[in-house]
Amino acid sequence: MPTRDSQEFNAPDADIIFQSSDGVRFHIHAKNLDVSSGAFPPVPPKGEAGSGLSVDEVVPLPESSKVLEVLFAFMYPRRHPDLEDKAFDDVAEIAEAVEKYEVYPGMNVCRRRMRDFVKTHPIQVALYGARHDYIDIIKETAPYAVALPLSKVIPNLPPRLVLPWIKYHEAWDKVRDAFFYFTSNDHDILRINDIRYCYNSGVWRDIVGTITRRYRKAIAASSSNPLYDLDALFNRASEMDSTCCAGALKTWKNAVAAERNKIPGFADFISRHTQL
Repeated sequence: MPTRDSQEFNAPDADIIFQSSDGVRFHIHAKNLDVSSGAFPPVPPKGEAGSGLSVDEVVPLPESSKVLEVLFAFMYPRRHPDLEDKAFDDVAEIAEAVEKYEVYPGMNVCRRRMRDFVKTHPIQVALYGARHDYIDIIKETAPYAVALPLSKVIPNLPPRLVLPWIKYHEAWDKVRDAFFYFTSNDHDILRINDIRYCYNSGVWRDIVGTITRRYRKAIAASSSNPLYDLDALFNRASEMDSTCCAGALKTWKNAVAAERNKIPGFADFISRHTQL
């Protein structure tokens, strides 16, 4: 692979050279690593022997140059990157690198930017918060991340949050049960709302099919929790219904909402099932 020096980090008096996965070399001063990062081995001053990384040693890193450009920028006494111009995928990569190498000056910036993406990338942000023990992010994204299977979330959680998460997940299981209870063909909703004709003609069954498919698609994609945003889940289903189905659809949605609204925030589960 051809290599080239970084235009930003190429000081001739640097102590160590890092090489990105795409062949860009970063000449970095050991004192900046010592002060700003907790995950790099020590580098002895030039001309001195010692353990750790060797002077002028080229150290390959798995991250790309665009990630390392930002990572090393956090280590120097200058105005640090704010990441405001970065898309989610770039911010997520940088945030993971900052945590991996314990680049302390970049941690709060990355955490703040990741929180900006809660609504557009809730699952990814939730897992980031869990991996790095950011309680504020875990609390904020919990209603979305609860759609993930326990096997995917628990390995990323700090031990003290495992039991609260299991209890929280169980509470949301009741919302899911309420949702599917109303899809039963012989449920009282058919009689209460007098939609026997709609059911027999297939109109009501089409409505139920549309909504349940939407639910299953969201769960399969692990994109969000469809039972958290019921307006989106039931959106446009009314375009298919007849007047007599409208009451049934409203009853179904309200029943699920009532069960959902019983669930307190994840912070309550933390306070009840663990001690911070």
